[in-house]
Amino acid sequence: MKRLTAISFLAACSLLWAQTSVWAQSGDPTQYTHDTFVQWFSQSKDVEPEFKAGDVLTHADLPKVKPFMFPGYFEQYEKWNDGSLSMEVVETYHVKAHQTVLECDEKFQKQVALSADGALENYVCGYPFANDDIMSEGDDSIAGLKVAWNYDKRFYWRGYFVANALTTWLRFGGTHTAPEPTKPPDAWIGDEIDLDTDWEYNTEEIYGGGGTYERSLGTFYHKAYHSQMAMFPDNNYNLPENDDAGTVHWKEFTGFFEPYDVRGTAFIIQRYIDPRRTDDGWAYVPSLRRVRRISAEVKSDSLMGTEHTLEDFYGFSGRPLEWDWKFWGKKKFLTVHAKTKWDDDGVRYGGPDGWLNMDVWQIRELFVVERIPKDPRHPYKSAIMAIDPETWETWNHVAFDRKGKLWKLWQWGYQWADDSKKYTFMNANRGAIHWRNVDTVDIQNGRGNLWREYGGGLPDFSMDFINGLYDLNRLTELHR
Repeated sequence: MKRLTAISFLAACSLLWAQTSVWAQSGDPTQYTHDTFVQWFSQSKDVEPEFKAGDVLTHADLPKVKPFMFPGYFEQYEKWNDGSLSMEVVETYHVKAHQTVLECDEKFQKQVALSADGALENYVCGYPFANDDIMSEGDDSIAGLKVAWNYDKRFYWRGYFVANALTTWLRFGGTHTAPEPTKPPDAWIGDEIDLDTDWEYNTEEIYGGGGTYERSLGTFYHKAYHSQMAMFPDNNYNLPENDDAGTVHWKEFTGFFEPYDVRGTAFIIQRYIDPRRTDDGWAYVPSLRRVRRISAEVKSDSLMGTEHTLEDFYGFSGRPLEWDWKFWGKKKFLTVHAKTKWDDDGVRYGGPDGWLNMDVWQIRELFVVERIPKDPRHPYKSAIMAIDPETWETWNHVAFDRKGKLWKLWQWGYQWADDSKKYTFMNANRGAIHWRNVDTVDIQNGRGNLWREYGGGLPDFSMDFINGLYDLNRLTELHR
């Protein structure tokens, strides 16, 4: 679809909005559809904020906020009407990629192209496409695919490490007791990270507001990049002393260690450099006492009974060629993104259902892109993401069920790693963004999950650690 066609389509939707005002009349996110978002985007795309840095927005100011939040997400803040809502607006915090990434962009970006099926050609490292190239692209599907590839190749230093991405089941309404994070087993964490350095969290302050907490899972996570790494130009941009670097792009380990009934459950996903090659995946389930391969379909299934899937990691961790992409454009959002004010670097929760972020807010111009699965069996009809073209992380995204109704909302929290106050030995001088939380809500059923980081960073693990963690023969070491 050409850009002119897209603009005409959105203009027509704007007229439809004026005639029907479906969103404004309903106000019930469980009834929102894909059209609701098309109409909202058409109406709000070029709206400028009536607030500025230094303002503190309250519930009475929410009409000013409405054009700068996704439908469905905004209404959650409308529910926060007990007088305690306070949104401190700060100057937009701009960041710049690590110098090695900028050098990759300068050296290789101009040679990157898309093949007939949308795969990257001649890609080495850095970001495949310049932002100006994306904005000037005349075909929205191609522009969307370029956003997808930049998002896929975003820079995480050598990979993520999270000692406990504590996962808490939430239902709207009621009250809760704050969960307490514990440290992961030595069999997974190894001896290269000293968690005792900064392991101190006041969870009574972290988990505020309402909401009913049903259970929590201790969740260990690690992602290790093997190739296309900007900091290793002298090793052909591959991880040194690694035999897999010629074929593997990254490996990902997700393990659950609390409570007792899930202890030892673990998943390993392996992504290849070849964009057409299907991921390999393995799972260890203690009750079966064996490692089994998992299919691509499993990645879109519920992960451990949560509202999240393996494919939902980071907003999207699937393979770009398995989706169609559509670039909606660039617009301003009011976001909690890139910099936090809290001493433990992480999120604070509040609101009537206990899942909304409390932090400083800023206006950021984000790319809005829609992804549509090519597999008709996929549970999502489509998903819409708001992606920051400075950090290449998503801030909010939503997914629709197969009938086109709004199904899930995600709010993501990130911080520029160089600003970390905790675990600075694995965050300083990284020139990269670091995950802090993701909160997933099934809007149709009023339930969700809080995933909150405890003890994380972007470390330089040895090959002994990486080879040991991703050794399938060692998955059985953590017994129930």
